[in-house]
Amino acid sequence: MTSELTVVFKPTRDCNLRCKYCSVGDPASLYLSKEDAEIIVKKIIKRKSVSKTKFIWHGGEPLLAGLSFYEHIVRIQEPLKKKGARIVNVVQTNGTLINDDWAEFFKKNNFGVGLSIDGPEEINNLTRVFSKNIGAFGRIEKGSEILKTHGVNHGYLVVVSRYNVERIDEIIDFMKKEKKTFKLVAVSPIGRAADAKSKVMMEGNNFSTSQLKLFERWLKEGDDVLRSALWKYIVPILTRVPIECIFSKNCQEYYLGVDCNGDTYPCGRFCGSEKFLFGNLLNHSFEEVWKHPRRLKLLKRPEKLKKCHKCRYFNICNGGCPMQALCGNGSIYREDYNCGQYRKIFSEIERTIKHESGLRH
Repeated sequence: MTSELTVVFKPTRDCNLRCKYCSVGDPASLYLSKEDAEIIVKKIIKRKSVSKTKFIWHGGEPLLAGLSFYEHIVRIQEPLKKKGARIVNVVQTNGTLINDDWAEFFKKNNFGVGLSIDGPEEINNLTRVFSKNIGAFGRIEKGSEILKTHGVNHGYLVVVSRYNVERIDEIIDFMKKEKKTFKLVAVSPIGRAADAKSKVMMEGNNFSTSQLKLFERWLKEGDDVLRSALWKYIVPILTRVPIECIFSKNCQEYYLGVDCNGDTYPCGRFCGSEKFLFGNLLNHSFEEVWKHPRRLKLLKRPEKLKKCHKCRYFNICNGGCPMQALCGNGSIYREDYNCGQYRKIFSEIERTIKHESGLRH
């Protein structure tokens, strides 16, 4: 059993936004109770290993669970920490509900915070909206400012879709102005995005072009803000060791998704998919979930990616995300639908690094 585990935990699928590519789909009003959360959290932390557990509180919008929910989570975790458990908490939020109380809580309890934002106001408000298509940028920025006032370090997460993929320079300029570390992730054809593919999914080489534009800007400007978004490509090229979950040799060794009813899945992206249900932590032990036949079968995915074995980047890409393989190519035992895009990115970055190294020698 792994000694280090990342749990993508959804206390609710409910959300106050109606983003046009939401991976969850339409919001659901089901919430996990504090009592049930306590049972699940304890089972995870007390699993049979000397362990580190990272909880990524996700959704829906995780802050809708309420401040008292997370105060309860912290109370559960504290005595376990004193007994030697290593626990990290991160919340990925749309930022619109953040106020002074939330910021004080995050600071006091050392929560990592990621805000989802798709760039400057004009770009963000094309996709990240409230009902009736009202843009959320102002509320997100207000949340960011409150976090800054309270000294809460936080970064941004940008979903790259057809709406913004050709405006990467504007996004870069915005992030540099904000002085925020950020990550760029490709939109996935799941949830609401699956029903709006023609509007949100990228075409041709647009995604790789956007990532290589970011790389070019970093080479010219040497900005640490830009480097944060490139690390998932550069580090594997230099070390041959992947650092992003979508490129890990087998994400099933380190990740687990927990839905708002206690159901468990390969990760948060699979929540609600009956074919990939491992069991329910309210009714089963952690060991039963971890040894579920469906999970054990998934562990063999790398062996079955025969086509990928011929690729020079297989050892740093490992076929990409199984969910993106499933949605794009119909099977988790196929390559990520962005395979060709990642290969272009890795190839160009590797070529440039070798060229620059040759010049220095």
